[in-house]
Amino acid sequence: MAITEVGRARRAEREVALVLAATPSGPLAHAIDAYRQAAAVRVGSNAAHRSPPHCPLARSCCAHPSAVSAYRDALAATLTDRRGECPVMVTTLITDSAWHGLEIESPFLLAFAAGVAERAASSTRRQHVTVQRHLRLALANGFEASDHDALSELAHRIVDPTLPAGWDVGLWQRANETWGCLWQARVG
Repeated sequence: MAITEVGRARRAEREVALVLAATPSGPLAHAIDAYRQAAAVRVGSNAAHRSPPHCPLARSCCAHPSAVSAYRDALAATLTDRRGECPVMVTTLITDSAWHGLEIESPFLLAFAAGVAERAASSTRRQHVTVQRHLRLALANGFEASDHDALSELAHRIVDPTLPAGWDVGLWQRANETWGCLWQARVG
């Protein structure tokens, strides 16, 4: 076996971080992108810039790569069961001293995540899927305390939580500090 084949085999055996997340589209997504760009220019990047804007619904921190197909099947089946019922409401913009973001209410997304977690039972999964109970989308976190006021002002000026949005749900995987979408579908 060549060295590259050994490397590929070891990489395939590693566990991966998977996240089921909802991502906005439309005017709200555009405002979030504008905010992130303005924040990066004004004070620099923060921890929220390390991933695409998203609302985590469920996480599996230690799934084997072969479990991805089971998650995709669970997502598709759960989405088919719930097609047409996707109320998602952004309730408020919060800018506290350590976290800035949007609070979200959606019984649909919570039930969807629970359904996926229940269906995604896989012999390759080594850790329980954690379903979020509180839905939120981070705009800024991990920032310097001295940047709070500037980031807060930008958020309140650029991101209007009442902007219309469509929502997608997707299965995301983190590899080498980079997030990639493995599966995505429009839900509303």
